[in-house]
Amino acid sequence: MIKFNVEKRFSGQTEFTAEIDCDESAPKSWKLRLAVFFAIKNKISLTCADLTRADLTCANLTDADLTCADLTCANLTDADLTLANLTDANLTCANLTDADLTCANLTDADLTLANLTDADLSVLQTEKYTAYIQPNNIQIGGKHYTAQEWFAFSDDEIEEMDEGALEWWKKWKAPIMTIHATFGEKK
Repeated sequence: MIKFNVEKRFSGQTEFTAEIDCDESAPKSWKLRLAVFFAIKNKISLTCADLTRADLTCANLTDADLTCADLTCANLTDADLTLANLTDANLTCANLTDADLTCANLTDADLTLANLTDADLSVLQTEKYTAYIQPNNIQIGGKHYTAQEWFAFSDDEIEEMDEGALEWWKKWKAPIMTIHATFGEKK
């Protein structure tokens, strides 16, 4: 067992210290993996944790709070991120191949150059909102609804969501519906 410090994303200060069963010479990506498992097991917050290049392949991160976490270049292949909070997370260049992002909160997450191959997620970034489109759910401007609910909302309901939302929705609804329809074609 060794002690391994996980740092905060912005300050570099220690976020938490994990006790992990690993050799001191193991790669940092593996130590971060074990530290994440330690945090989840011990209900330690991962918000704003620096998890750059962490190997989280096949990790069960269901309902994990990764708000503001730095997951730059992290390997999240086949990871289960169902209901995970990834608000403001940095996922730049992260590998999300086959990741399950069902109902994950991706508000203001940075997915620049992220590999979303078979992740069942399409991202439409526009001038006002980013739409995160999945087979059953769509998140726009921090609002999560099923695709069927989004497409059934009346103009009045959309207008009540946010200032300018109806104008935006009228412009982008058809492209969102088209993107959403591609999920049925992939199977």
